[in-house]
Amino acid sequence: MSLDVAKDIILRELKKFSDVDDHIQFEFHGGEILLEFELLKNICEWMWKTDFDKPYTLFGMTNGTMMKGAIAEWFFKNKDRISLGVSFDGTPKMQDINRSKSGSMVDLNFFKKCWPHSMVKMTLSPNTIENVYDGVIYLHSLGFDVICNMAYGMKWPISLLPKYKDNLMRLVEWYLSHPEMSVASVLSPFLSRIGYKRCHPGCKKGYKWCGVGEVGTCYSPSGLAYPCQCFMPSTLEDGEKDYFSLIDFYDHSKFVDPKCVKCPLLPSCATCCAHNYFMFGKVNLRPDDMCKFRQVELYMAAVLWGQMLQSSEIYLSTRQQSAEQLSLIAMGVLEIQKAYKEGRICK
Repeated sequence: MSLDVAKDIILRELKKFSDVDDHIQFEFHGGEILLEFELLKNICEWMWKTDFDKPYTLFGMTNGTMMKGAIAEWFFKNKDRISLGVSFDGTPKMQDINRSKSGSMVDLNFFKKCWPHSMVKMTLSPNTIENVYDGVIYLHSLGFDVICNMAYGMKWPISLLPKYKDNLMRLVEWYLSHPEMSVASVLSPFLSRIGYKRCHPGCKKGYKWCGVGEVGTCYSPSGLAYPCQCFMPSTLEDGEKDYFSLIDFYDHSKFVDPKCVKCPLLPSCATCCAHNYFMFGKVNLRPDDMCKFRQVELYMAAVLWGQMLQSSEIYLSTRQQSAEQLSLIAMGVLEIQKAYKEGRICK
């Protein structure tokens, strides 16, 4: 992207949301954003020198392999004006497997020093899912909270499920004995959404997993707008094509797979509608091979949160929730337990 295109996008977005009370978050996205460090630096320094009426924040995700030398010095100097998240897929060995033997190339302590409350994005592949416990605990040992999920767009053999289940149970036990830790996202899958649907069965909202097409806009290097990065040419590798003009992102009912419509876990079942679209030509059709994995994740989450809710004042993750959220989570837990007893989901 040229600096002029970036400036035009920023000015356009600031004007568009000038009357909105909240701040705007501008996110840098790649590929790997530090490959374009000079551009990123020039954008930031132009923004910092420009007097905008609208408050904003700056954020980016990096794999961390280039965070050294002058680049690291610049980010350390400006750590209060721009924040970064880092992708690191568990232990160094897991990182080596997923990301081209880069386990020793990333200084995670630098990210902790600059942004003490930052999280690590830990992506599971079929080659590392059997070690999810080791990966999460390793990152916690370095002082990080963890965003952890299975990668989309991959085949997930059912033979991996038993060990994944064992790993998640070990994590449940670990969190119950470490109440001071914030629970990784793999065991915090928005159970409140199930509770909300139980309270509002006629509500059409809540069937779309993310805010694609509704919250935020992604821009290609040429300045064209897209619903999210997964709909962009950098993902499609197929030029500037309009794959989404006929999709009504505000109609959540259009994102429900017919085979899932009666599933009690649907509101909290993570999926990527862009990957669905690329695989099946429709945003609502989900790959079958992730279904059992999702059921196990949500069942294990219900086991964990059911226990934590009984002593909600002890656990950090429950103390961080409002009373209303705790009530919805409790209803979500009960719904999952009921579905399991009735044989509608696997354990």
